[in-house]
Amino acid sequence: MRERRGATGLLHPVLRQRRTRRLAAGLADARLLAPDDERIRSTIFAIADDLTDGPFVFRYRPEKTDDGFDGEGEGSFTVCSFWLVSALVAIGELDSARTHCEKLIGAASTLGLYAEELDPTTERHLGNFPQALTHLALINAS
Repeated sequence: MRERRGATGLLHPVLRQRRTRRLAAGLADARLLAPDDERIRSTIFAIADDLTDGPFVFRYRPEKTDDGFDGEGEGSFTVCSFWLVSALVAIGELDSARTHCEKLIGAASTLGLYAEELDPTTERHLGNFPQALTHLALINAS
């Protein structure tokens, strides 16, 4: 397969990720291929199966990826959680998308805002707060 390069000259993220054979939640963008394409559907289902704890999506599994950080790892990446909701809608999995979205909305702070990460057990907000990119993903998912 020929390498496709974007305007910046970098490989497209899907092609880059395929080379590493590791799943990353950023691949949930259902706009990369037609929503009925089996490759995008299987990628979305793989993310839902392998990178989630309920509605909370991790960018990757730290125990399977050497990310250079020692310690207990990180929380779920909130923007990826809303990206998964949008991807589920795009492929017609509306009930699952609605369930995930309702749980995520319930995890908002008392101000209705989201941090960069959420602890899936306590729903404690971690990292940058508020996180604008997460709010854009929420708007797109709604």
